[in-house]
Amino acid sequence: MSAPTPPPAPQNQPPAPPKPARPDPAREVERDRLLTLANVQRMRGQTQEVQKTLEQALALGDGQARTDAPVHEMLGDVLAGEEKWEEAKKAYGTAHALDPDRASAERKFAQMTLRVAEAAHERAMADAILRGEMPISGASAFGGGQRGKRSPAVAMLLSAAVPGFGQLYNGQLVKGLICLGGFFATLLAISLLPESRPGYVSPVLIFFSLIAGVLWLYSALDAPIAAGKTGNDGSTPGGPKQDKSGWEV
Repeated sequence: MSAPTPPPAPQNQPPAPPKPARPDPAREVERDRLLTLANVQRMRGQTQEVQKTLEQALALGDGQARTDAPVHEMLGDVLAGEEKWEEAKKAYGTAHALDPDRASAERKFAQMTLRVAEAAHERAMADAILRGEMPISGASAFGGGQRGKRSPAVAMLLSAAVPGFGQLYNGQLVKGLICLGGFFATLLAISLLPESRPGYVSPVLIFFSLIAGVLWLYSALDAPIAAGKTGNDGSTPGGPKQDKSGWEV
């Protein structure tokens, strides 16, 4: 009596997933050497050389490893030093995406977002002046050189971009400087805090973040209200009326 024939193997069986490639020790050593070289070049102020060295270090990886996060963050530092805010923001964002636990990259990404918003607002204001939609006197000094009734929409946009700018636009110099100085002081304090451990958020970081949020929200809500109460002579409630200097057209 013959043995039973085994059933045929399924034809549409999916292939086994490939095993993850092991890191090449030689490439890791070369990458560490390039990072050390980039730090030395950065201390010497060799900006162009630093960027080229960091690009070589990134070329040694696959672009998806957490170990590439410090390279992208250092590249963001170099670009921020050259005031290339958009490119620096992108580099910090990539670093945080590769390593979500990297608090320094997240903090710098937030700072660059603020810088980009501020630059975008300045460009929008310049375009409005060129189109004749805003007088130069209304944008030159954020309050000191302004005449006439303020626009609540402009005041709100200014304070939403940078806390305190809407108050300066309204002619409220002291309040604007307090909001502006307090907001940037909290950002500076946050930037000086040590990095948090993975899974742990410092109570001090939460405290300063709440202060920054409250200042931003207060400035954004207060500016349009105060702007709506300005008179045709440019005076704000509770503040002195602004006399014409004689140079107005």
